[in-house]
Amino acid sequence: MKFNKKSKRLLLLIAVVMLLAGCGRITGADGRVLPEKIISLSTTFTHMLNEEGWFEAIFVWPFAQLINFFAQYMNVAFSVIVVTILSRLVILPLTIKSTVSMQKLQMIQPELNKIQKKYEGKDDDYSKMKMSQEMMNLYTKHNINPLSSLFGTFLNFPIMIAIWQAVQRADSVINGSFLGLNMQELPWNAVTTDLSSSWGYIILIVILAAVQWISMKLPTYLARKDLKERERRAAEANDKSSQMMNIMFVMIIVMSINMPAAMSFYWIVSGAVQMLQTVFIQKRYVK
Repeated sequence: MKFNKKSKRLLLLIAVVMLLAGCGRITGADGRVLPEKIISLSTTFTHMLNEEGWFEAIFVWPFAQLINFFAQYMNVAFSVIVVTILSRLVILPLTIKSTVSMQKLQMIQPELNKIQKKYEGKDDDYSKMKMSQEMMNLYTKHNINPLSSLFGTFLNFPIMIAIWQAVQRADSVINGSFLGLNMQELPWNAVTTDLSSSWGYIILIVILAAVQWISMKLPTYLARKDLKERERRAAEANDKSSQMMNIMFVMIIVMSINMPAAMSFYWIVSGAVQMLQTVFIQKRYVK
């Protein structure tokens, strides 16, 4: 499978952020969180900073503590919902800017394709310069910064990784349950151990797949809904972003069946919040 430059850059950025995030091993061979990695209300900021690092102390610890705090007054599932919404509100300004920029790029994709086709097969420096100049003129005409969507996505990743780790490591989640489902149980283990009593986990994964698929495809659908049919077909034929969406979708499904059920629940909540956020941005800013 071939990737365009933007996809390659995004994959590289994901790898870099994962490295910077200090995503060391927090689970054992059985897939469960290691006892020393569990964050409880008694876990201090100083302990996290000294024992693990700045990322875990500054980003992961606050979200985990928020989950533990709210779980004292409500079911842990609702605590995860509240903290997920709060985390989305934190990055909402960046998300708005990134989404608007991305949809503008999709809107002018047919015009960009015409410019690229015009210089197709011309490898001399002058032709490359002219093509770049015409593309930059198009960006300027529509007030688009081609890097802003990628930059916004990059800045969102530390928060996303932090809440991702916090849900796994919060003591209230590890020892909690929702609708009879053990939040620490791995769906794959549940299915392979006793299929007859694991339908709840299967349904959880099915709901997760549906919510994630819709949340990933919704921005593109809304962006193209108002395009003329010919422009829409051209954009669809040349769009490479679906590659990244498909890869991320498969990764989430594979990870969800091999990680604690709490992560599946988090991805469902996150996807649902993302759908609401997408509609809000579309109606309030993009339109």
